[in-house]
Amino acid sequence: MINSNKPVWVYLTKGTVFALATLGVKLLTSLSCLTIYSQDGIVSDIPNFAISIVMFISSLLIYNSAFSLIFSFDRDSCDEYLAASDEMDKSTPAFTRLYNYKSFIATAAPIIAVLSIAAILGASWEIMGMFHFGDGKSAYSKGFIPFLLNIVLISAFVLYERYEAVRYWKMLKRSGNLEETSSKAKIIFRVIFVVIVYPLLLPYLPMIAFVFISFISTLAVLLTAPVLALIFVAIILVIVAIMILARIRSRKKLFVRIKTIAREHRYEISEITNPYASLFSRKKSCTFTMKRGRYTFDCLIIGHIRRSVPICFTSDHEGYYRHRIGTRKHNITMEKHFEYSAPGNGKKIMIIHPTPKYAYLCDPQFKKEKRVYNADCVWSFVAYEDEAFIGAVDRDCLGRSTSVPESTEVQVPIRKIGRLH
Repeated sequence: MINSNKPVWVYLTKGTVFALATLGVKLLTSLSCLTIYSQDGIVSDIPNFAISIVMFISSLLIYNSAFSLIFSFDRDSCDEYLAASDEMDKSTPAFTRLYNYKSFIATAAPIIAVLSIAAILGASWEIMGMFHFGDGKSAYSKGFIPFLLNIVLISAFVLYERYEAVRYWKMLKRSGNLEETSSKAKIIFRVIFVVIVYPLLLPYLPMIAFVFISFISTLAVLLTAPVLALIFVAIILVIVAIMILARIRSRKKLFVRIKTIAREHRYEISEITNPYASLFSRKKSCTFTMKRGRYTFDCLIIGHIRRSVPICFTSDHEGYYRHRIGTRKHNITMEKHFEYSAPGNGKKIMIIHPTPKYAYLCDPQFKKEKRVYNADCVWSFVAYEDEAFIGAVDRDCLGRSTSVPESTEVQVPIRKIGRLH
């Protein structure tokens, strides 16, 4: 066991004070709860057992927050542990490196003892309210049950919070911010939260739970199979609408960025045709032209509203989205074909937006696939994701391909579909 320079009574006193403070917060919360839900209180029609269950959960929250505060900001234990530990490079220290310290044992013992004895004296009334004891049960047996349960629960919280505190100290030491453990502002905020906010808010949890359960019960009575089906369809439609609006907003932002970068580099840019319709149409025709001097770029924006859907280009004017239904090993693949083109005689540029998770070039004749990267040739186009396109314009290298244009005569080895980089 590692010995500390401070005497044992210092840690025993510290643990006792912490235990009494935790007990005070718990009793204050219980008193507030009993005032609200008594027969003459604000609310009196919530069943007692329901109040007890929710207040038991509230007690666990208080234990968790209080013990976290006690152990995380205990600078003496932190210094003692870090000075003795030779396992700083390991994320999970050995058991003896966690709990075999005089400071920890002397602090944890009075916490467990005080809170457990308080349970016998009636401080844990919510545990008694959760169960029904027969007439043959004595007062001692009734108090002994919460005593045993509190020992188990409090010991578990103490051990867990010590483990989390050690991980916290080690993380701070590796990052060079060990002084954060003694930050007065952080300690004061945590203390205010536990001491003031918990007694004010936790007593209202039974009311919230009761309202929620009543709402669910009423809803279960009113709902029928057609209504459930209608709600399910409505939820799906709302999700789809949100996805569509998000993609439209994202594409609108892209148009603004393209016009801004074009203006900065003195490009003449035409009106953008079919700016949003091509997201849903089979014909991808969201196009515009950029000109500067003798250079002309005919640009096409193409993409699916779902990023997870792979995109495959089979020719200089056709492709498909690959939808997979099922698991990775057992699935059905569906191909949604589309047509794309960019009018004009300038350099063909393809902007894939939203950027798909997978994009590749496919040779239908030889059934070969090839990954597509930024500035790769996709048949007669040079492909970019949105950020890469903006970067190419900014660096004045738009249209400079890093690959050789593919044709149906070139056999490409099969590769795993890759993300467009």
